[in-house]
Amino acid sequence: MNLALAQQSLAELSQTAAHLWEQLSNCQTPEEEAAIITAIWETQEVQEEVIDIQAELALQLNAEIAAIKQRLEHLKAVHQSALLRLERWRQKLDETILEQAATGILPEQMIGNSLRITIKENPPSCEVLIDAEQLPPKYRKEKTVYSANKKAIIAAWKKGIPVNGTHIERKRRVVYALTATAIHSF
Repeated sequence: MNLALAQQSLAELSQTAAHLWEQLSNCQTPEEEAAIITAIWETQEVQEEVIDIQAELALQLNAEIAAIKQRLEHLKAVHQSALLRLERWRQKLDETILEQAATGILPEQMIGNSLRITIKENPPSCEVLIDAEQLPPKYRKEKTVYSANKKAIIAAWKKGIPVNGTHIERKRRVVYALTATAIHSF
């Protein structure tokens, strides 16, 4: 993460927010981070400044989180591609040996200087070609799966109907946005 760039971006908005970013970057523990964030509200006399600092920091953090997630997705795609290629090569090695053994070119067991290749049969596997309900009862198993209809439970809760064995929770979230006067200044 390019912390200097984030701090520089914040400095254009607020020196206090940029200083706060620097302090957070130097923290060694989550407890130190929590203390600094809590101190924002304790050390500022002007409520509006505290709100702006908090919001500027939150918006910059959102941008950093989005950037890191994007880089992570890119890395995942790059590594997934390499993994698929390696698995394809490995599969082709086995297919070549199996094809040559099937035609009699290679024996079932081959011994090199230090390694051995053996062709073995896997345990039997079964592919069911019809619907399992059409199999004789002896060859099928039945299972019933229940899942909660959470939308119905929430709808009942909204109507004042309690549903035993459930707990409804409404979490709170923080929303950061520009004020109407700030929009005009842009």
